[in-house]
Amino acid sequence: MHTRALLKYFLIVWVPLMLFSHTASATVYSDAEKGTDGWVVFDNRPDGATVTSVFDDDHGSKVIQTNGERTLNSYLIGGINSTTGWNNTNETLLTWDMSTDEAFIVMVYAKTERGTRRLVYTKSNSNGLKNPYNNTISWGLGSALIGSGWNAYSQDLAADVALGEPGNALIAVNGISIYGSFRLDNIALKTKTDEEDDPSTPISDSPITVYSDAENGIDGWVVFDNRPAGAKITSVFDDDQGSNVIQTNGRGTRNGYLIGGYGSRNPWNNQSQTILTWDMLTNESFALVVFVDTSKGSRRIIYTKSNSDGLKNPNNNSIWWGLGSALIGNGWDSYSRDLAADISVGEPGNALLAVNGIIVYGSLRLDNVALSIKDFVPDTPDTPDTPDTPDTPDTPDTPDTPDTPDTPDTPAVPPVAVIEASVVTGPAPLTVVFNAATSTAEAPATIATYAWDFGNGDIATSAGGSTTYDEAGSYIATLVVTDSNGL
Repeated sequence: MHTRALLKYFLIVWVPLMLFSHTASATVYSDAEKGTDGWVVFDNRPDGATVTSVFDDDHGSKVIQTNGERTLNSYLIGGINSTTGWNNTNETLLTWDMSTDEAFIVMVYAKTERGTRRLVYTKSNSNGLKNPYNNTISWGLGSALIGSGWNAYSQDLAADVALGEPGNALIAVNGISIYGSFRLDNIALKTKTDEEDDPSTPISDSPITVYSDAENGIDGWVVFDNRPAGAKITSVFDDDQGSNVIQTNGRGTRNGYLIGGYGSRNPWNNQSQTILTWDMLTNESFALVVFVDTSKGSRRIIYTKSNSDGLKNPNNNSIWWGLGSALIGNGWDSYSRDLAADISVGEPGNALLAVNGIIVYGSLRLDNVALSIKDFVPDTPDTPDTPDTPDTPDTPDTPDTPDTPDTPDTPAVPPVAVIEASVVTGPAPLTVVFNAATSTAEAPATIATYAWDFGNGDIATSAGGSTTYDEAGSYIATLVVTDSNGL
């Protein structure tokens, strides 16, 4: 049973200010060695926002430092239309370096065939794509970048327009506004090279790719969500498995752990291997989220201990599948999922294009995370043929037994999901605390699982949780509860 709570709030865009020029092949608009040239405080409410050029020891150069009241203040380079902005019609690959410890918004002002568009990049773990109510196209860079030091980013703006709003096309890039207090460097636009046309990992010709077996330590794994702090990933020897395995440790499903990527953040882009296999041992709730590209855009396939399948959530890009509560406390189990089938069954008419990465929520042990082609079977020794068994003589027919009258079924009563939210409207960034503790099940059943989708890319599997909505817009938080009878 689904219960939904709606959150609505909006940001305001103010007047453009600056003009900048560009060259034919590559233009660096900001490298901080020239100070804050080209930058202005775009929104100084509340007062006191500043843009400065400072030396950064980790980056080894001067960088741009924005300082203000979180995402309430903003900073502009370029303009918001072709008259006051760069009007760069040749270079569509945006690159920049960034270090941030808090929420942020990078907003690119672009001219398209359908008018002005704002490409909005945030820490979200999913892509909102084109908002039908305004001219924004939202892309998530991932919450893993928060507090992870300097990271280099590259966004193909032409592709982000075309994928975010099918049928539209980029004409010119005009400027960028930044919301938040953090550090930036090397903001540039350039033309794409052949190498940059496809920066992802080449498609493997092998029938199987093992992404994690723990014998190489935690290679490829990162703590994706370290709130609350203290989450860690280690490689430990497991006596029952007889090998090293990945151990995640944190505050249950409040922490997440990533291997691979999503969007433009180091995706596997595995287009040929669609059978996901892994070994897992868990004694508590968990969520395993697979990031994929499909013919209808980005999707998250979410596997939990639920005894039922939620399938496609109509309000976001999640497809839910239950692996069953019997696996909790059951020792090591091996799992195999046909991701292509889970997409097509979960969302009829959609098709899997590529597998990009996995996030695991919960404290558990994993091993042998792999993708393989369908119907791939590891080599095993041949088994000798079994001799034919002689036919068994027919058994004489047994007289029919009279039918027993059907016993009327006792109707099963599903649980009732109840959402409580600390606040349902406010300015961005808006932090909302959710609680489902008053959800009920028909006695003697009890609520067994909670599956939250907060509508901004964050999920949770406990009775309560919290999330921060960094962008203006309308959001639907969805809760699916399952009782101990599997309803």
